[in-house]
Amino acid sequence: MPLSIIFDRDPRFTFKFWSKLYEALGTNLTFNIAFHPQIDDLSERVIQILEDTLRCCILEFKGSWENFLLLFAFSYNKSYQLSIKMAINEALYEIICRFKKKKDIEFQVDDKVFLKVSPQKKVLYFCRKGKLSP
Repeated sequence: MPLSIIFDRDPRFTFKFWSKLYEALGTNLTFNIAFHPQIDDLSERVIQILEDTLRCCILEFKGSWENFLLLFAFSYNKSYQLSIKMAINEALYEIICRFKKKKDIEFQVDDKVFLKVSPQKKVLYFCRKGKLSP
């Protein structure tokens, strides 16, 4: 059992039964009032980041965003966290998660490389017809 549980006030959980149950188990039951996240700022901030990122994913992937939830979770867990100075996966598994195919590439002067200059999917500006094509 966890030592502390935080959840928003909900009639299903505010009964005396729950308070007595958590007291008997030795768990601290903390109620939070909706739209007043003073109880646990860290979890509220993480939830806000996840909501914002999911909102962007929903806009990008339109109707099929459910198919990308595992990719979303992977990318969040792989992102650098300033508070722990490493990625969440690195802290949990104590290994640095890297793609096997990813390589450090060095370029020389006059090398021709393809730069993707658009954050949008399937928008290529070089050798294609588009707004910024030459």
